[in-house]
Amino acid sequence: IHFLRNCRTLEATYNAKGKLFSKNSAPKTVRIFDRNANPLLEEYFSQKGRYTIQKGNNRGVAKIKWEYQDKLVQSINYFDSDGKLVANRKGIAKEIYTYAKGRLASVSYYDAAGNKAENQRGDYKGIFRIEYNSKDAVFEESYFDRTEQAIGRQSFIYKGVFKVRSTRGKSGKKVEEAFYDKQGKLMELHSFPYPGAAVVRISYDEICLKKFAKKYHCRSEEQYFDHNLQATEIKKGTFQGIARKVFLYDGQGNIVEERYFGKKSKEVKENRRGTARIQYYRNTLGKQKAIYLNADNMDADGNKYWASENGKYQFRERYSLKKEKKKTFKVLENTEYQILFDNPRGVEGKRKITVFLDKFYRPEYIQFSKK
Repeated sequence: IHFLRNCRTLEATYNAKGKLFSKNSAPKTVRIFDRNANPLLEEYFSQKGRYTIQKGNNRGVAKIKWEYQDKLVQSINYFDSDGKLVANRKGIAKEIYTYAKGRLASVSYYDAAGNKAENQRGDYKGIFRIEYNSKDAVFEESYFDRTEQAIGRQSFIYKGVFKVRSTRGKSGKKVEEAFYDKQGKLMELHSFPYPGAAVVRISYDEICLKKFAKKYHCRSEEQYFDHNLQATEIKKGTFQGIARKVFLYDGQGNIVEERYFGKKSKEVKENRRGTARIQYYRNTLGKQKAIYLNADNMDADGNKYWASENGKYQFRERYSLKKEKKKTFKVLENTEYQILFDNPRGVEGKRKITVFLDKFYRPEYIQFSKK
């Protein structure tokens, strides 16, 4: 329903029998926006009237109200079904926003009685106030508890960090991210997303930025440094041992390869799949696909695996283990040439050509099949 000064939307959830029901949200949600599409009010209803959220971060909340001044949000307030301020699952009943010269300066949390409240969940767990300091392309984020003392983040992401400083390039994309301790000195992260790194530097592919900046990250390189600004490796997790990620693009700005390197610029493998290189290609349906390879173009089973330049063909040399005189040998079994094509039903299929070899690994016969 459209109004002269605002827009109201209704979102309703029904079961298979056409009856209103709630699983993780309200049966009915009414949202009101201003002419700039900024949220003003959000209320929850059931068939019997007002409804209180039962799960998620807004558990216990029946209404959320936003307040603005000069087009900048000043507060976000949470109410129960009686119209009284109520703390959500994070322990927050009111969020207060302040600004400096039109830029966000801080966000503070309060309970239903108006007392300072520390966030109980999420990325900002344990934090009462987040302070922001921005100048030109540099943006800083610092954290404080209810006693106004600087505090390190307690969440899984950026755990223990007292300040995060981000620098953006001309494109508006982040080109550097640095992490600081209580004394304002660079510190290495101990957890996700870059354990062991104090500084992350990022560069971008220009063609990708021009065509796909809003859709893809367009990163061409990501490097990690310690608190002395020396190249370092990720210390744990999937990318342990990786000091640099490289992303390659074609002339149209599409990503074609992703590679991982250690401090000595030697290709290294990540921990989850044993992948050192990912080759991207588009099948005949135009969908992006990937082949995961180790440093020697081997797949997870140790088979040599690569793709043609245009991405239409995949090639794989399959190996098997054979035992002779109590010793195990890895021998070439056969070679498969896989061709992707569109079948009549419009579903991606595979046509496979298999070359069988004799015991001297000479071609013996070729078999054509569908898979």
